[in-house]
Amino acid sequence: MINNHNSFIGIFVAELALAGFGSNAFAYTQVGLNTPIGNNTTIQNAIYSTATSNATNGSEFKICPENHYVAQCGSYRVGFNWLKSATLPVQVTGQTERITVKTNNYYVGDTTLELFEQMRTFFGHNDNINISYKDDNDNLQTIDANCNTGYCADRELILKNLCHPASTSYKCVKCPNNANVAASVVKLDDDGLTVTDSWKFYTIADCYIKEFEDQSGSFFFVPDAIVDPSELNADDGAECYYTNTDTNALSDLNGDEIGNFIPGLNSSRTLLEFNSSASEIRQFVSH
Repeated sequence: MINNHNSFIGIFVAELALAGFGSNAFAYTQVGLNTPIGNNTTIQNAIYSTATSNATNGSEFKICPENHYVAQCGSYRVGFNWLKSATLPVQVTGQTERITVKTNNYYVGDTTLELFEQMRTFFGHNDNINISYKDDNDNLQTIDANCNTGYCADRELILKNLCHPASTSYKCVKCPNNANVAASVVKLDDDGLTVTDSWKFYTIADCYIKEFEDQSGSFFFVPDAIVDPSELNADDGAECYYTNTDTNALSDLNGDEIGNFIPGLNSSRTLLEFNSSASEIRQFVSH
């Protein structure tokens, strides 16, 4: 039995309560030079991986398999906190210079529903819509969610720092309730750098279902564009994304703060802490 849009809504809301679903140019803004980090090759190699690749194609690296979302890169749990402004190092392509870049604050939303939507948009899975961020004065700004507006550079920088295959491991978790999601992948050039805009990075916010069954029949979400019942086809069902409105779950959904980050360090120590003492840097490098 296939039900129409209105019938689906009433039953599906009840089901959600149980199931838990509810231009490529980089214009970095330099905010300061990194403190020298000595000869620690692990950190140097990880920062090297943040350089911009000149390649337009490369070899595909699979991060997580189909129907599994990326739950963690290294020791950092993926979550809404990754949308917040972060100060991250980047290697200037073709130079030894390393600069520090501050990303915009995309942590915008009054509810978990809005934050889930923001996550999908930020990681590139909502096309042709706007994305909002808060400027340094905490004023809300809205831009087109495409790479010509520059927000893609923020996404690339975060993923290259925290999730580059050469400097981290991954925790992949199956989507709740056997939901669907594409495999997470990235392309690497011959030098091991990530090809610009090649990240296909899926979080728990991207897990979706198109249909479900219970004792009364089979149900699927009917896209608004379909108005003729004769056009109904379960294969064309719209994607209904995972969400969780339980306030107790927010701490887990937020993930870890990335604030100030040094790639190559498998801990949550910040760049500011690490830069606080030159002697501490020398001590770290010597071990």
